[in-house]
Amino acid sequence: MHISCASKEIHRKLIVPFNRERCELGDFLVVVKYYLAESIEAKSIIYQVKLTRKNSYICDINQTQLEVIM
Repeated sequence: MHISCASKEIHRKLIVPFNRERCELGDFLVVVKYYLAESIEAKSIIYQVKLTRKNSYICDINQTQLEVIM
């Protein structure tokens, strides 16, 4: 078995339609491929990253983005 992993920043690049608006789907994409003896399998995940305000746990998120990731 052989495993490979790649990542890509997708911030402001992957925009999707949602509830008649346009919304960023995520900020960071990770893809893992498994090369097995007879097949290739892949798994992926998209992360939505938010920065907090200085010295707090409060961050700003667009309501549409929140609904897309839930």
